[in-house]
Amino acid sequence: MIAVARHRGYALFGRLFAQGLTPDVHAALAQLPAVGDVLPTPSDTVAAAHHEALSLDVFPYASVFLEPAGTLGGATSAEVSQRYAQGGFHPSTASMEADHLALQLAYLAHLCAAEAQAVEDGVEAEPLVVLQRGFLGEHLLRWLPPLSVALTQQARHPLLARVGQLTLELAASHLSELGGDVPPTSLPEPALSLSDPDTRLKDVVGYLVSPARSGVYLSRSGIAEVAQQVQLPTGFGTRPRMLEQLLHTASDHHRQPELLGALASSVSRFREGLGAARELGVDVDAWVQRGSQTLRVLDEMKAALPG
Repeated sequence: MIAVARHRGYALFGRLFAQGLTPDVHAALAQLPAVGDVLPTPSDTVAAAHHEALSLDVFPYASVFLEPAGTLGGATSAEVSQRYAQGGFHPSTASMEADHLALQLAYLAHLCAAEAQAVEDGVEAEPLVVLQRGFLGEHLLRWLPPLSVALTQQARHPLLARVGQLTLELAASHLSELGGDVPPTSLPEPALSLSDPDTRLKDVVGYLVSPARSGVYLSRSGIAEVAQQVQLPTGFGTRPRMLEQLLHTASDHHRQPELLGALASSVSRFREGLGAARELGVDVDAWVQRGSQTLRVLDEMKAALPG
């Protein structure tokens, strides 16, 4: 039945995002025609690429995408934990926060398995369907579209990009078949004023690296790619540190217009990538609008440059 198929899909994708390309995950993925062209032979190199892409580059946590500061934890993580408890799901969070994508997919797999068991036992399954509908529409599909775009455009291995797309398709079709909708996403106010004399470079950087405020996810590799486009070096460290160093370097070399233009191109490309979710019936208007506002911010910065 369909609930069993969904359980298997969520469980498999969740294991990939949690564990990487282990032999059992590889064997299961090999059964999916949709990933055949990007599925490599299991190796330490692939495992390392998975770790770097998800642990150091694209952070698959809801709080990173939805919290105003773009940091782990906060109200987002607490809300996810509450939803797990409602569904009788009690995962270990020793190695990852509760709002990690892998645990969210494991939760949906848990609900789908419980639904299938309820049907088999002749027990009312509607409460489980309600939990699935609420979690998909009110939580997962609020932030999965920008994560999918980030994986597609900035992850270091194409397998992760493909599975990100397939996860989005699975979640969107699941919600549609349950008769649910994704409510309009509410994002925190950007709270960045370039005309405020107290606004500093670190404030601009904080805005740009917070997806909920800027509408774009700038990974470390994404920042490095922007730097390469304008032929400027970038340092090491966290995403905010890399971006701040790059902005300083551009100023020192009088290359701010080129850098701001490259950043604008990256934002525009990210906005265009959200169209895939819209085609699946997912409301991404808030994310697109934030991207448009960031383009205006970059234009203002460019217009304020001397000469």
